[in-house]
Parts: sequence; C-alpha cells; structure tokens
Amino acid sequence: MLEASKISGLAIKENTTCERLDREAFRKLAKEIILKDISKKELPYEEMALKFLGIIPEDYDYQNCLLDAYATSAAAFYSPYLKKFILPNWTETPKAILVHEAQHALQDQHFNTSKFGNDTFLLSDKNLAAASLLEGDAMEVEGRYIDIKPKGENADPDKSAKLSLENPSCELPEILQEILSSPYDYGLLFVRNVKTALGEKYLNKIFSHPPQTSREILYYKEYLEPQKARQSILKNKALFSKSIGEISLRVFLRIKLGMKKGVLGASGLQSDTITIEKTAEGYKVIFKTIWDSEKDASEFRQAMTEVSSRRFGMHLSKDALGWTIETARYSKLTLLQTSSKIELMADVKYKD
Repeated sequence: MLEASKISGLAIKENTTCERLDREAFRKLAKEIILKDISKKELPYEEMALKFLGIIPEDYDYQNCLLDAYATSAAAFYSPYLKKFILPNWTETPKAILVHEAQHALQDQHFNTSKFGNDTFLLSDKNLAAASLLEGDAMEVEGRYIDIKPKGENADPDKSAKLSLENPSCELPEILQEILSSPYDYGLLFVRNVKTALGEKYLNKIFSHPPQTSREILYYKEYLEPQKARQSILKNKALFSKSIGEISLRVFLRIKLGMKKGVLGASGLQSDTITIEKTAEGYKVIFKTIWDSEKDASEFRQAMTEVSSRRFGMHLSKDALGWTIETARYSKLTLLQTSSKIELMADVKYKD
C-alpha cells in the first residue's frame, strides 16, 4: 500500500490483510460479495428492463449469468466488506494491479466507500457515477505508478490465468460489457479534469461530495458548479424503478449507431427512469426521459427510432413525433415525444 499512499497522498491508517485463494474459492467469494450489492428479487425486473431497451439480447440469461460473469472479471480485488485484498494463488498479480487495489483500500479507510452508490441495480446511474469516481481515482494512481515502475516490470495480468466462465454462454454481451467498463475510462478523465481544476487537494472534495449522476462524470464542470436541481421521475411504488443515465445511453447508442450519433443522441439527458408495473396480462415497462431542450429530445427520438427500425426489421419514420408497433415480445410498443419529454413504453408478454 506504500506506493499508492505516496502517489495519492492518502496516509495508511491501518494495515490491510491479504488472502490468496485457489480458483474455486476465489470464484465462490467473488459471488458472495457481489450478492451483497444486488437484490436477487429484482434480477428478473433488471433483465426485463435491459431486454426492453435492447441493452442485452432477448435470449441472454441475465439472472443466472450475472454472478458467473462478474466472478470471472477481476484479476484481484479489495473488499470493503472484508477489509482485505483477495488475490489468486495460481498466478502472480502484477504490482500495478496491486497498487490499484491498494488505492481502493485507502479510499475506504479515509472515506468509507462501502456506502458509495448503494443501489441494488448495478447499472443504475447512481452506481455508475460512484464507480467512475472510485475506479477513476484508482486508475490515476495506477497510471502514475506505471510511469515510475522499474523497467521490465509487467503491468498486465496473465490473460491465460484468467478464470473461465462456468457456463460459456454467460459471456457478457458487448453493450453490457462496455457499460460496466465505462467507469474506468470516463472516471479517469473526470478525476484528471477535477484534479486540474482543484489542485492536489481534489480528493477530499470529490470523496466528501461524490458525484451522483453519470452526467456529472461526463461534464465535470457541472459537478464543480452544480446547476439547478434536476427533476426526479423515479416511481417508488413500482415493482422496479431505476435511472439508467447518460453514460449507459451513450454507450448503447454508440455501439448501435456509431460514435457521432451515440454522443448526439444521449447528450442533454436531464433525468430518466425505467419503470416496471404488474398488469393483468403481464407487465408494463415505461422508459421516461426529460431533456434539456426539445432539440435534445428530438435527437434521442430519432436515434431510438433508427435503433428500433433495425432491431425489429421494420421502417419507422424518424420525422414522426411518435409511433406504435406490435412485436412477438411487446404489445403496443410506443415511442412518443412531447416537447422535451419522451416516453418509450410497451406491454411485455412475460409470464411469472
């Protein structure tokens, strides 16, 4: 932890123990820790929401694959619950990764990071904002260590030693993988921008008042100079009501339509919520968005119309303010723009 402490300026308050585990124990513990952060009861609704938006394919077994995919994604990790480092015993962990994880331990010692995010939906906007802060700071420290590390020291893990999936079909779909990886890239840029603006004491500022939305991560000046309060449209009494956020929408549209349309289509998102309610026939899913301007809303509507045309194999006019279609999975699938607001909704033909 000494290298991370020297680079970040965060003092080591207590020594952190390290536990080396074999493959099966490592996998088992990783799954147990992930279960502390999610709600198994909500997983069916998360899957329904992600499939409705097109973030994961209709045939992806999200409920059963999530733990498997997560457990194999880490080369090593620090657990804020156990207050220890968890390392594989079948391969050597590069020091750069150890420095990265050590910074997570220092973050926890100084700022109690187990409370950051704290949403049971891993892809919620609040969680992505928190992850972007944590990973961005750790990536900054790791990068500065790599700049000064001894010549010839390897900074990358041995890919051949990576845990394999228990079920090969559980490999994360591209969009989901990109969203879950986004905190490392967007977070690093956020941290560097805030550091440039505030100087070396930036850590106390951002960890004492962490960003709450991915929009703050993308546009750091909005974090430093908060704008007017944004309207929340979460629905507390629904079976499921979560915010997706701008980073997730940007990644989704970028992969579907390319960089330019992805950034343009997601830019200006003020607030959003995806809600699931039980009906007599099944479920109703509603994705509501509010935009900074009618122009921003129109750009998102046109992007989603193009994505939907490709997805369902039918021509939908990007000039129309709304449309309704029927598909094998969705009844009355409707997109409607009203000024700077857009709703995408459908009755979903799922059974309990």
